Amino acid sequence: MKSLPPDISSRGFTLIEGVMAVGILSIGFLSILGVITFGLRIIKNNQEETLKMFNAQALIEQEIAKPYNEVNGIEIRPGLKEVDINGLIKTYISQ
Repeated sequence: MKSLPPDISSRGFTLIEGVMAVGILSIGFLSILGVITFGLRIIKNNQEETLKMFNAQALIEQEIAKPYNEVNGIEIRPGLKEVDINGLIKTYISQ
């Protein structure tokens, strides 16, 4: 007896199955791309904030290195001055 040819649906993927698979994979890749983009944005913001903190720390160190009588600030009590450094931060210097 001759065997019958296999059913068309059992030979492979249909067009609808292929389109669905590509759509699902595309959604997954776009989600991963969104997460990566978000992470890169956070890294850039953190780098900028770190540079700002380093610059502020350098300005503080410059003020601390000055002799006490050269520090521009408001004397809060004898031996303690409040110093505003370039409008960025306020710190206190004691003698």
